[in-house]
Amino acid sequence: MALLTQGRVRIIRWAAWTAAALGCTWAGLDLWSVHSARARLRDKPVSEDDRRLRDPNLTHDEWLEIQLRRLEPDDYEGAQYLAWGFNRQKRYDKSYPLFVQAANGGMVGSMIQLGWMCKTGTGTPKDPAASYRWYSMARENGNLWGDLGVADCLEHGIGVPADPRQAFAIYLRLAQLPTEPTSNNLRVVGYASRHVGRCYQLGIGCASNRAEAVKYLTRAVGIPETWGADREAYRRLKEMGAPLPAPPKKSELWK
Repeated sequence: MALLTQGRVRIIRWAAWTAAALGCTWAGLDLWSVHSARARLRDKPVSEDDRRLRDPNLTHDEWLEIQLRRLEPDDYEGAQYLAWGFNRQKRYDKSYPLFVQAANGGMVGSMIQLGWMCKTGTGTPKDPAASYRWYSMARENGNLWGDLGVADCLEHGIGVPADPRQAFAIYLRLAQLPTEPTSNNLRVVGYASRHVGRCYQLGIGCASNRAEAVKYLTRAVGIPETWGADREAYRRLKEMGAPLPAPPKKSELWK
């Protein structure tokens, strides 16, 4: 019995022609859609901002201004990105509202920055209560810098009644966090260790204890990720006449 009967051959031939026809139709539709899309793009009016963005001589300041005009109200990540850009240009009057937009959208880094800006009056009038509120929001979101900011407010009575003992307790908890390279705690631990050493040295929120002060200040010196904090710890050790560790080195992370 033959496998390919005349009827089966007709069916196979019909299927092949149908597949070819469908393939040609699909390819034609695809080409038509591409042509239509190109036509729409060609006919779409180009805004002045679009033309400026194509300019190879566009400056960073001009780019920031254009992106600011195009920013959507619910683009919280974009707002934070632009805010840091304006910050690098020291244009804090522009960065402050962008940080507010980002923070209201849950961007914790913006909350920390707003705490500092409201505390120091950078880009906005000084507002101690707002500073404490922003730091507290970051802390509630599990951010360790929020803990550090809240402790600073408690120590100095910024936007909240001063409570040096509670501030010291927060500093001490942060200073005792693990410092494995993968923990991302190095800088926080370094700053907190410097604060704990200073508190033990001056008796702020705890009894003065020279040995503990030297211990924590020495630990802060050994964490170069703390930028300037380790240098202050080094200076305090020198003032106390304590054995001096190796001078702070520039972090490998920032070379």
